[in-house]
Amino acid sequence: MKTYKKIFAFLGIRLTMLALCGCTPELTHIYPGAPNLYLLQTQQSSLLTHEQLAEKWPDLVSSLNYDIDLYRITYRTTNTQGDSVTSSAAILVPRASRDHPVLIFQAPLNGNDLESPSHFKPGTSARIAEVMASNGFITVIPDVSVTSLAYHHATTSATHMLHLLRATQEFCYKMQMPHSDRLFLAGYDAGAYATLATLKLLEQQDEEEFEWQLIASSVGGGAYDLLGTMQSHLQDTTRPLISPARLALQWVSYNALYTWERAPETVFQEPYAQRITAGLFDGTQALDAIEAQLTPHVNALLTPQFLADFQGNGEPVFKQALRDQSQHRWLPQTRLRLYHGTADQVAPSSNAEALYNHAQTQGATSVSFVPFADSTHASAYAPFVSNTLSWFGQD
Repeated sequence: MKTYKKIFAFLGIRLTMLALCGCTPELTHIYPGAPNLYLLQTQQSSLLTHEQLAEKWPDLVSSLNYDIDLYRITYRTTNTQGDSVTSSAAILVPRASRDHPVLIFQAPLNGNDLESPSHFKPGTSARIAEVMASNGFITVIPDVSVTSLAYHHATTSATHMLHLLRATQEFCYKMQMPHSDRLFLAGYDAGAYATLATLKLLEQQDEEEFEWQLIASSVGGGAYDLLGTMQSHLQDTTRPLISPARLALQWVSYNALYTWERAPETVFQEPYAQRITAGLFDGTQALDAIEAQLTPHVNALLTPQFLADFQGNGEPVFKQALRDQSQHRWLPQTRLRLYHGTADQVAPSSNAEALYNHAQTQGATSVSFVPFADSTHASAYAPFVSNTLSWFGQD
């Protein structure tokens, strides 16, 4: 097993400044027995046998190889203001005497904090990570929900993952768990955007200092061209929104992140503005419940003034924020595969096409695109996981 020497450490003022300025984190020596700088607590949840997993995932049984142990950890990270806070994550570990690679999987958007991955609630979208772990990956899933207010914010998302990566290494040493230096990234929905942000920051690390071997990344169903995605939702007001909650969260998140201090009623009509003010995105409700308290009809959800301004030349600050946080015009250096359902109306497949086409025009050979014909945002999720595991398994 390779000893990692220099992985991300943030001390004192660096913790505060990273999320605000987008600085590249400083590296430090990490070795077995060293004091934990990020990992706080570790709790084992349960064991799932191969037989139990095969019963739960009959359509993915060919991807199942090992029994897995489920853990919940807490770790230090920073919030959007740069303050040190405690966050949590699930770690699923295959039971086998070999050095397993690490897979950071960022799951689809979650509304209720109690349904976050580390609570291992039945039926939640993150439970499919059990298949990834049984396949042979130490699978790490951050608990990110609407309350993080980091929705589609690249620096904050990447910072969380850097801290979690460090905590994962400390976890492996604490548990005397064999692990290799091979690192894979994957994400779906909002997790796809966060995965791209993480990949972009990891690729900025000095190869002589960054001792994880980043092998490949896979993303699916994500919004990367944020302005283009918002425009596609708002230009055709006759088409109902599939997810008004995501549209509302985009504005709510940026209003907090950028401290615009705008009242929701300047953007949303009643009763929706009042519901947002009263705590619609406070982490106590499942995403479906949030969707049910909004309307899919754009003309009824948004004020006429906001809608007219956005469709025209107005709302320059909001539009610029969407441009600044978009992830579709950069050139990945390591292998990246984009999966997307062609019938996705939550995040149109034009997002993946834009990133892929940009990479092609720049002569990149590291980026590939696999469309799922006629698949929606929901129906493309399972094929994304199975195809990702198959692709990762080729390495």
